Amino acid sequence: MSMKTRRRVSVSVSQETKGLLDSIKHRGQSYDGLLHELAMRWQRAKEVEVKKGNPGNERTKEAGNAGNMNRWNQAD
Repeated sequence: MSMKTRRRVSVSVSQETKGLLDSIKHRGQSYDGLLHELAMRWQRAKEVEVKKGNPGNERTKEAGNAGNMNRWNQAD
């Protein structure tokens, strides 16, 4: 799929989060490219964790992720 045919959405981030993203992205790298790279790295790390037999308790993970999301949403 070419870039011209992809649909785009907007994502709102705080100034602090934008600063963090700016500090880790490569010169000339788009935010889309950076977020894609971060998501792929997170996915690979999760797969490695599962392969090691250490996926953790899914219920605990969901509760932990919900807590993180609430914390992140409150920061905005």
